[in-house]
Amino acid sequence: MGTYRAHDGPITGVDTYCSPRGMAFVVTSGKDMLTTTWAVDEKGHLTPRFTCGGHTDAVDSVAALSDGSLVASGSWDTTICLWRGGELGLTAAQESEERKDDEDDEAEEEDEDDGAKKKRARNGDAGKKKSITSKDNASRTTSSPPSCREPVVRLDKSGHCHTQCVSALVWADPARTLVSGSWDHSCRLWDVEQGVCTETLNGSKSIFCVDVSPDSRHVVIGGADKAWRLWDPRTRNADGTIALKAFHSHKAWIESIRFLEGSAYHLVTASHDGAVKVWDLRATIPLVTLSAHDDKALCAAWIGKGGLVASGGADCQLALHNIALPKVIL
Repeated sequence: MGTYRAHDGPITGVDTYCSPRGMAFVVTSGKDMLTTTWAVDEKGHLTPRFTCGGHTDAVDSVAALSDGSLVASGSWDTTICLWRGGELGLTAAQESEERKDDEDDEAEEEDEDDGAKKKRARNGDAGKKKSITSKDNASRTTSSPPSCREPVVRLDKSGHCHTQCVSALVWADPARTLVSGSWDHSCRLWDVEQGVCTETLNGSKSIFCVDVSPDSRHVVIGGADKAWRLWDPRTRNADGTIALKAFHSHKAWIESIRFLEGSAYHLVTASHDGAVKVWDLRATIPLVTLSAHDDKALCAAWIGKGGLVASGGADCQLALHNIALPKVIL
């Protein structure tokens, strides 16, 4: 496996997708203003395919559709960029080079001595290769630095764009609706085909995390507040205002919120109070409260379709929690 120097600055976000042909990809965002797509091979090695350079400040969030056909990135420059992912990231030159590498690898297997010469010849061509160092300090050669492309759509010209850092992004699949959260206290829904904001929820605190239920009916929001909120964009109060429900239990800011895959009711939250909580939208109090970390709990995610939750905190600990959710309530 190994580690990779992926950006010329801290990495702020990561997401994954699988193309229709079954190819696995990882998307990363960084404070170097770039978002990079990496291909994952059978051995778990990463190869950079292409980057998006459409931002003018640090990129803080990234989200890919499940098939990778579109990837969204949010930045401190207050914009959201959309760009094509999938396998379209491979340029003709990269595809040709990949085929050549495959042919060379096959030749190396047939004739080890001849293959070693070819490998040395390739590694000696500094103009076409760069070295990536893995965790065991061994160097691998990959394609030359990926081409930097511009986004296909920039969501900043509709008159309803964010005014501060775009800190959270999530897709409401398969409707091609994008949900964004920002430090400007707003959560917005975007029609990506039209490139416009269709709905805005204005709050009183900065937003750090958002998620959408698997049935795309509900949006959940957490941030610089002790309560997380449930938003159903389809409903309104009798006076026409946005219907919003608050869930109280945490004692500090909420940094992470994630729905359980396959359940429109269950989610997990992580807070600066060190606690990780499991919730059911049909109840007003958490189902489970875990004193997970001695410092701030910064992230939490479900493993599989329930039963286990992983969380990470400012105490530098990765914790695994066994959550016994009765099957009848799923």
